[in-house]
Amino acid sequence: MYTAMDEYFILFVSEISVFGTNKIYLQAHAAQKSATGNFLKNLIYETELDLLENRSDSILMHQGSILFDASKISLVINCAELSVDLSYTSPYPVQFQMNPFFIEGRFGSQLFWKPLLLHGVVNGNVRIRETNQFTFRNENGYADLVESSFLPFALPVNELFWGRLHSDELDLCFSVINKPLKKIKWSKVYIIWKSTPIEFDAVNLVIQEQKMSTGISLIYPEKYTIAAENSDCRLTIEIYSHEEAVYSDFIGDSTMYGKITTQLIKFLSRSPKGLKSVAKANILISNSLEMKTYNNLTAIDEYVCFAKK
Repeated sequence: MYTAMDEYFILFVSEISVFGTNKIYLQAHAAQKSATGNFLKNLIYETELDLLENRSDSILMHQGSILFDASKISLVINCAELSVDLSYTSPYPVQFQMNPFFIEGRFGSQLFWKPLLLHGVVNGNVRIRETNQFTFRNENGYADLVESSFLPFALPVNELFWGRLHSDELDLCFSVINKPLKKIKWSKVYIIWKSTPIEFDAVNLVIQEQKMSTGISLIYPEKYTIAAENSDCRLTIEIYSHEEAVYSDFIGDSTMYGKITTQLIKFLSRSPKGLKSVAKANILISNSLEMKTYNNLTAIDEYVCFAKK
């Protein structure tokens, strides 16, 4: 994932087990701002890849490979209309070991989320239909890993709030998972502030404003605040001013799984509807020595709503 003030490029690689068969899919979304200040999408692409092997440090496909370790991720993928040759490297001399975020269910079911590179320095190229569409030179990027062994209908989630951002002194990513009917909430905030990693395990999220999406049947939080603290720090995140970017990122009306399989997956997974937006953020962070405010930062913000069980 790469974002800037005037463009973004978001890449998803998803492996799913369908009736005992492992399949892998690629989705890519890109847009650039026009002279009027609106994001104009110049890429919405999805395709199935031919999986060869999934190892602990790599995913191998006929179309290329994804290699990753603690400090670098390399992607080389060549499809009919899209070619990706990117590297993500950590800017920090010491690799931080972030504690993963877990949700545990019955019979050993588990959802696992962890940023692989909370701040990745991105270099490389993305070609669309043989045209060099994006060239990255030391840009800000992010990569994470999500694994789930829950059956789709048993996933204990009604709402998902996720976001991330970068500034000169601060890298931040958060995830809040909510199931309002049972008042269960899981949350995690990872930050690197002035080259120091900090984690928060419990947050308070308050929605101030909601808005109907212009591109999907979804009411999403237009403005909300997250407050968190641990023994050393206090943190407040204010998210606002969304520009809608990617709709129905999980399943939507895609036919790449096949029409019948897609409808079955939508039914079993409670047909999640999602929206990724380019938003603004204000951050207030303090410890025993200082208090610092960061205003009007560019953030990627995601909201996903599952049909209630």
